[in-house]
Amino acid sequence: ENIETLRIGAIGDAYAGKEEWAKALNQYTLAYERKPKNQMTAPLYLYKIATIKEIEGKYDDAAKYYTDLIENFPGAANVSDAKKYRVLAQNKVAVFN
Repeated sequence: ENIETLRIGAIGDAYAGKEEWAKALNQYTLAYERKPKNQMTAPLYLYKIATIKEIEGKYDDAAKYYTDLIENFPGAANVSDAKKYRVLAQNKVAVFN
């Protein structure tokens, strides 16, 4: 199950590497929605979705995804980064551009 989810997300990584943000976002969303409660993959893809939302200038959306990650996966490895980036997104500060 995790390998298939990671495969879908890896396609998103390839698109992100080419700065094809809409396609990357679609893949990350598919990967997240496949297993939205999975402790390993869900925080990873919530974080990546939030990052692309920031790149698109959709700071409120980015903050929402960071909040989802923080509240639903408090033990995830990327929570401390999500907390920091959520504050920046809430203040509409571009980090990833």
